[in-house]
Amino acid sequence: MDWTRNLIFIAILLFLLDEGQSQETIIRADALVGYDDVALELAFKETMDKAQQNLVYQSKNLKIEDFFFRVNSEDSFEVSTEACRVISFGSKVIFGTNSRTSSGYVTSLCNQLSIPNIQIHWDTHTIVTDTKRPDRDQMTLNLHPHYKTLSAAQRDLITSWEWRKFAVFYEDNSGLLRLQDILKLSAKGRVTITTRKIDLMNKGSLIEILETLKMAEYQRFVIDCHYDRIYDFLEQADETDALSEYFHYHFMTLDLGVIDLSKFAMSGANVTGLRLVNPDQNLVKNVTEEWKQLQFNIRGNKSPLRKGQLQIPTETALMHDAVWVFSQAVAALNDQNPGALTKYDSLSCETSTSWSFGEELLRYMKSVKITGLTGQVQFGKYGQREDFELDVVKLRLESGNIQRIGTWNPMSFINLTDDDGQLSHLNKTLKVLTYLELPYVGKKINQHGKAEYEGFCIDILKFIAEKLNFKYEIQEEPTYGNCYPEMGYCNGMYKKLIDKKADMAVGGITITSDREQFVDFTKPFLNLGITILFRKPVPKPIRLFSFLDPFHEDVWVYMIAIYLCVSFMFFVIARLTPYEWCNPYPCNQEEDIVENQFSVLNSMWLTIGSILQQGSELAPRTVSTRMVAGVWWFFTLIIISSYTANLAAFLTAGRMQSPIESAADLSKQTDIKYGTQKIGSTFSFFQNSIFPVYQRMFAFMKNQPGGSAFVKNSDQGEKRVLEGNYAYFAESTTVEYKVERDCDLTQIGNWLNSVGYGIALPKGSPYRDMISQQILFLQDNQIIKEYYTKWWKKMYINDTCETEKKETSAALSIENVGGVFVVLIGGVCIAIVIAVFEFIYFAWTKRDFPEPICTQLKDELCFAVRCFGPSTKPADHVIKASKSDLSRTGVSTASLGHEYANTVRDIHATQRGGIPRLFLEVSEPSFKGMYQALMALLPVLILMFLIPGYVGATDILIDGFFDTDDRSTELSLKWTCQHVNLRGNPGNRSTPIVLVYTVNKVRNNTMDTGKDVCRRIEAGAKVIFGPKPGKSANYIRSISKNLEIPLINIHSEIPYGSRESQRVSVNFFPHYLEVSRAHRDLIQFWKWRKFTILYEDNAGLIRLQEILSLSTLPDIRINVQQLNVRNPRSYLDLFVDLKSEGENRIVIDCHMTHIKALLKKAMQVNVLTEYFHFHFTNLDFSVEDLSPFMYTGANITGMRLVALENAKVAAVRNLWKKEMESSSFSLSPLKPGQTQIPIGAALMHDAVNLLHRAIDLLRTRRHVNFNDKVSCEAGNYSLPWLNGNSLIYALKMVTYEGLTGRVRLDNLGERHNFSLDIVKVKEKPVYKIGQWDHRRGIKITAKSEFPSDARVNILTNKTLSVITVLEAPYAFEVVDVNGTVSYEGFCIDLLQIIAENLGFKYNVTPEPTGSYGNCKDDHCDGMVKQLVERKADLAVAGMTITYSREEVIDFTKPFWNLGITILFRKPMAPPAELFKFLSPFTFELWAYVLAVYIVVSLMMFVIARLTPYEWDNPYPCDIYNDNLENQFSVMNSLWFTIGALMQQGSEISPKTTSTRLVAGVWWFFTLIMISSYTANMAAFLTIERMENPIKSAEDLSNQNEIKYGTLESGSTRAFFSDSNSQLYKKMDTTMRSATPSVYVKSSDEGEKRVLAGNYAYLAESTTVEYRIARNCDLMQVGQQLDSKGYGIGLPRDSPYRDKLSSAILHLQEEGVIQALYDKWWKHKNIDTFCDNVKAPSTKALEIKNVGGVFVLVLTGTFCGFLIAIFEFIRNARNLSRKGENSLWFEMKQQLFFATRCCKYHKVPVELSPLGNIATEETQTTLLQPEFRDDEKHRMGDDSGDNFSDKHLVDRTLPIKEVLLLQNGDQNNAKNNKEIITTDSNVKVEKSSEV
Repeated sequence: MDWTRNLIFIAILLFLLDEGQSQETIIRADALVGYDDVALELAFKETMDKAQQNLVYQSKNLKIEDFFFRVNSEDSFEVSTEACRVISFGSKVIFGTNSRTSSGYVTSLCNQLSIPNIQIHWDTHTIVTDTKRPDRDQMTLNLHPHYKTLSAAQRDLITSWEWRKFAVFYEDNSGLLRLQDILKLSAKGRVTITTRKIDLMNKGSLIEILETLKMAEYQRFVIDCHYDRIYDFLEQADETDALSEYFHYHFMTLDLGVIDLSKFAMSGANVTGLRLVNPDQNLVKNVTEEWKQLQFNIRGNKSPLRKGQLQIPTETALMHDAVWVFSQAVAALNDQNPGALTKYDSLSCETSTSWSFGEELLRYMKSVKITGLTGQVQFGKYGQREDFELDVVKLRLESGNIQRIGTWNPMSFINLTDDDGQLSHLNKTLKVLTYLELPYVGKKINQHGKAEYEGFCIDILKFIAEKLNFKYEIQEEPTYGNCYPEMGYCNGMYKKLIDKKADMAVGGITITSDREQFVDFTKPFLNLGITILFRKPVPKPIRLFSFLDPFHEDVWVYMIAIYLCVSFMFFVIARLTPYEWCNPYPCNQEEDIVENQFSVLNSMWLTIGSILQQGSELAPRTVSTRMVAGVWWFFTLIIISSYTANLAAFLTAGRMQSPIESAADLSKQTDIKYGTQKIGSTFSFFQNSIFPVYQRMFAFMKNQPGGSAFVKNSDQGEKRVLEGNYAYFAESTTVEYKVERDCDLTQIGNWLNSVGYGIALPKGSPYRDMISQQILFLQDNQIIKEYYTKWWKKMYINDTCETEKKETSAALSIENVGGVFVVLIGGVCIAIVIAVFEFIYFAWTKRDFPEPICTQLKDELCFAVRCFGPSTKPADHVIKASKSDLSRTGVSTASLGHEYANTVRDIHATQRGGIPRLFLEVSEPSFKGMYQALMALLPVLILMFLIPGYVGATDILIDGFFDTDDRSTELSLKWTCQHVNLRGNPGNRSTPIVLVYTVNKVRNNTMDTGKDVCRRIEAGAKVIFGPKPGKSANYIRSISKNLEIPLINIHSEIPYGSRESQRVSVNFFPHYLEVSRAHRDLIQFWKWRKFTILYEDNAGLIRLQEILSLSTLPDIRINVQQLNVRNPRSYLDLFVDLKSEGENRIVIDCHMTHIKALLKKAMQVNVLTEYFHFHFTNLDFSVEDLSPFMYTGANITGMRLVALENAKVAAVRNLWKKEMESSSFSLSPLKPGQTQIPIGAALMHDAVNLLHRAIDLLRTRRHVNFNDKVSCEAGNYSLPWLNGNSLIYALKMVTYEGLTGRVRLDNLGERHNFSLDIVKVKEKPVYKIGQWDHRRGIKITAKSEFPSDARVNILTNKTLSVITVLEAPYAFEVVDVNGTVSYEGFCIDLLQIIAENLGFKYNVTPEPTGSYGNCKDDHCDGMVKQLVERKADLAVAGMTITYSREEVIDFTKPFWNLGITILFRKPMAPPAELFKFLSPFTFELWAYVLAVYIVVSLMMFVIARLTPYEWDNPYPCDIYNDNLENQFSVMNSLWFTIGALMQQGSEISPKTTSTRLVAGVWWFFTLIMISSYTANMAAFLTIERMENPIKSAEDLSNQNEIKYGTLESGSTRAFFSDSNSQLYKKMDTTMRSATPSVYVKSSDEGEKRVLAGNYAYLAESTTVEYRIARNCDLMQVGQQLDSKGYGIGLPRDSPYRDKLSSAILHLQEEGVIQALYDKWWKHKNIDTFCDNVKAPSTKALEIKNVGGVFVLVLTGTFCGFLIAIFEFIRNARNLSRKGENSLWFEMKQQLFFATRCCKYHKVPVELSPLGNIATEETQTTLLQPEFRDDEKHRMGDDSGDNFSDKHLVDRTLPIKEVLLLQNGDQNNAKNNKEIITTDSNVKVEKSSEV
């Protein structure tokens, strides 16, 4: 019984146990994880265990069976196979996969079978909510926040930080999609973003990128990379010194705190990010602790945390939360519907049966709300995560940990609770660079023996440090350094600032545009300009020969040398040319002799007369001699003018206080050298100036030997100035400092520019604005003025000096007038050439002479080179007669005839050899007709050969999968296959290749598409043409890879995953990065600096990444926006916004079907105009009909792959066009009306042809079985096709010239080698304007498409709102005749120039209240209020930069510096004098001039009577006249000298050497005297002295006679009342106590009181200078009492500030602002212009100034007298020898006659018989016959007859025969003269009439 009872009990127990087990509900969940996702696998398993325990703990009769499977996540086919397998095992929920590539198929599979799919990865998949679509997302749940939401969160954070310029880094294409919302921040043009793709595996590339961006002043970075690589990134940033408080790195990853970054905490850099997992939550802490314990499990490490991870990664946490969501939903479903999970539904991928409770389970999942590791978890309607919160975290400097500083959620957005991202804390020690240069910075030893710094800048630094609560360490630098933008680098302290090795630099640092490109500057604390430091000249003793000073000694030597050379050349040229030989007796036309007037002395006489501006009686006759004379006269004109001008400068400078009054004076001389400091702003000013004066000066300085013009520092410059003859250009502060301390120095001229000193900081320094505000505070409270007075006028000064200007001029050197010498020498050379030509030509004219031409040339040349021979030669008719016998010798000309015949033969030979080739080419027969006939028969012949060959053909099955909108590509496949099959085998083998094609449509469901692909592969398909990119395309690629079936793509696709997944696929579409580079190159060629990118989808953004990389280049701004193609109306708003922002260059990536819609909308808002450029990146751009937009004026461009000019393209297009027109069932890919081939159809055509050739190539190398069975199912045919890889390899080996050019695939199956046509639509349909080639780049063929060099920047084409205050001359209204109001003025002109340079437009609006405005107690008014409320972009007026204004608005760098100065009346000028023209010479000098005039005239008279050669025959035609005449009577001598003195000349000209010598020295005397008088007269007329009773404010304060005052209210009165200076306090007290009041109500009243006299008006320098220019009785006294500036006001953090400041600095450096100032202050609206140039008085010339001229003229006169005495004695001696009288008797007789001054002017002619004429020649002389020895020997007698006054000693008259005038010639004889000849002598008797 007992055992029976026990047995029954056991049976009952087993039954109950079995019954209990049958009541437990079981559900299976499977996770598909990647091979590397170990952490996800462990998290899934561990969390499932915890969830199961929780179900047991809650007594839930529910069990979850969990399984995980490792798969290749990138292989969709493998994932799909595994998913189908687990579904067949009964899986009801699938976790994963964690991959974008394969998750699409799993999603599609789960949607079809109604199985919930839980995902945890980041995905860009767009949720399909349309219930009518079969591919709608209905079974997917993703715990990862949506990528757009995360991107928006990152964008909000950066916006809250107000980043205006930053760089974006991304690792892969997915990162670019995560960043797209951030990239869209550039839409409004206020944010500059540069985009770079980085490879963190390549360490060197990242370092190079960071270095480049540092140089481009990028300090804020957004990085998208995996958290594992954050450490590497920061490490490389540290190597480039880019980890400091100046840099901010924001990481896009949500796992910033997973790894240990404490190493980088002490660097000070800002490292931030967002996170989803908050490690401070209790749940996270507990789970983290549990998982850490699992690391020490005895069974092994089962922890989801990896070693070194500080917290749980996001994806691991999401897996944890996903499991809990699933377990909660399953439990809820089981509670509500217990039978739902117990019902077993057998599911399979092969059937369409779905799980009936799948959707219900998913609804429970969506309704679950839990608090997990990732915070609050809840879902929206479509399974997306909602209402989550992200922490804003930062790497803390103190702890080295990642800590929260704020939060973000979709409702309240950013809430920063502890943001120190702007580095506002200054309680730290800053490193300060400086350069030791007093008074800015010096060093001294204090009383404790320690070195400490002092100086003007140190005082400022101490004040700022005390106010801002920071400490500083000073580091000395050996030089300031400089920046060179053209070379891209800086040196000195600027380089250390760029490298962030220091926090600031203080000293005398000038703010320049070059430096501001590399470093930041505060507001200027001191205004200054470049001026000249010069030595006060020491008076020099007056020298006797000071009149020689205007020319350098070298010039005088050169002048003497050139005078002698030209004279000699004149003599030689005159003898060479035949036309200077003339008949000396014009009365006798049959004279047998000719004479040349240019002897050596006459040539010298002509040239000296010219250079002394007196001329001569000699006149050249021929071209050559006249040319020599012309260039010599030009030479003398320049020389004399240069001498006169420089002499004027000498005389004027000698009387003025200084020879140089300005830089322009320095530039006009070369004696005084000048220079600058070798490196610095002054050097840069001259180097970069656009003004010719400064350019010339810089060239002069640079060209000094060895760079001697430049000095190392200001001390060396001062030393050189003190040494003399050197002027040092330096900043006015330096010059004033040195002038105050050395009484031998003085300052010359006004400022050349207007600049400022500022504190330099690294770019982006957080300290700049705070320090600038403190500087303004110092200026407003006159503290800087006190520091300036202390260090410039009190410290280290022993004695004060009174500056005085007195300097010397410099003589002209040969470099100044060397060009005249060159012209002279060139003219002489040309004259020589002409003379030689005349010489030869004249000989050629005598070719009828019997002698040959060569012999004639030889004779003429021999005679001409006889320099000291006679000046006469036989006439031509004499030579011809004397050599008439030679003509009978018969000179042969056969040689000439022979030469001529040879020449003719050569010409004929040339003609015979020149048969045109064109004739031969034209004569060849044409075979064009035969060729055309053959081509027409070719298809028929092919068919004849192919049809019999079909027997045994190889059929190859190819399948194409096409989308519904890809009709043209599908038709191209069909047409090309048929065409290829008809064409036959390319290798002419007996077995042809037949491509059997099948066309398939891609289904919306990926699983169905996969089934279709597998079915076609099982049917024998060996090649697959893939569809457009998408889920189906990825799945087909995966099948292709696994089964090794070649996959051919012809669409642009962006690969995901590894290259291995694409090893059996090829793509004929050009690689997307290469296409992007092509567009990038084109944009670079066009030099676009600012443009907008519009993209349609995520793929478009990735395709444009190469264009985005252009943002790394300087001055390029890219605006990125996404098109909403679902709402075409949004295009209108988009284009309106772009137009308003000035975006006129637009790059668009969109589908071809949207192009026309975009252009239509652009046309509607008037954006399609000539000002806009639309560039489309779609290579099908030209397929669309864009003719409606041809005449809009807009530039519409794009690129195309199909070159329509290609003959093959034209042929195929014509075939397709004909087929389309001939049949409605045509396979033509062209649509009706379509004229261009779509790129898809063209690529399909080329792909099929290349495939055909590849198959043929493969068959030649191996046997290929195209009938192998392959199947997707596991089993008999699951092995891959063995020849698939071989066929892919063959495809890569074959090259084909197709419709898309040369088709050649690389080893990866990609196409990189291609060309693209650049096409345009404007005024005609699509036409080609250029080409892009992957090797050669851009080549534009249309010249009109070449870019301009116009600069484009952030302001380009923007229209800014400008507010101003109407106040002349800054801005005022102008109303024209039509009533139109416009604005003019200094500020308006400045605004216009800046707008032109920066490319923006503006609208000017006057401020309604007319107030500049200010802020007090949060209340603002005037223009300041308009800027604070951002109602205006700019405030342009005479607006002073003040501390209070700077606190609420921004200012540019000051465009004009000013200060308080004194307006005073000019002293009265002395009255004019009636006889002022006598002032240049003293009375004594005038007396000397008169005396020397009389003396020289008398000496000329005496010398002329003494010399025999001044006695001349008054009747030249009467050679028998008995009387000689002397032209120099007393009156004529006086007339001659007075004519020369008055520079008018006379008709009298001296003939002999002695009188010419006297005349020459007198001419030189008159030249010097007239030049001296003219120069000194100019000085007297232009220079007057006016004495000033006051010269400074100190003079005003020290006297009581002259009253002074200011406006009743205003900044000037406030300056005196608030000043801490004792001087200004004293002046303020005096003004307050004055009776009557010295204050005025307006500046006009102040001007009136000044003009009334004894009143000085204190006002701003701009007001004073404006009134001085308009009233010539006013003047400015002294220097400015303070320093401030006018600036352009902008709203706080305006993006335009830096650009405007840079433009202002450029205009200042180029002098443009100074020119505008001169225009409005000194030229515009002025009735009478004043000469405000002050100059000292002059004094009259004394005898000692020009005494040397007197010495010279007296010496010359005495020498002439001695020569005359010598000639007199010599003539008497000759007479005594010929006669019977003694020498003394002859001298007495001649002296007696010469001293008869007033009775006789003629002398009788003494007649003597000639000697024997053995040679039948007669020689005749005047008064004194003198023969040469050889002539005397031939004559046989020492005597001769004196009967001619026409021939001097050196000129002879050869006579061919004796003329007998007795008979027939008697009538021709004058005065009945009778000539009797005998054999022995010739005797001439006078008739009775004589």
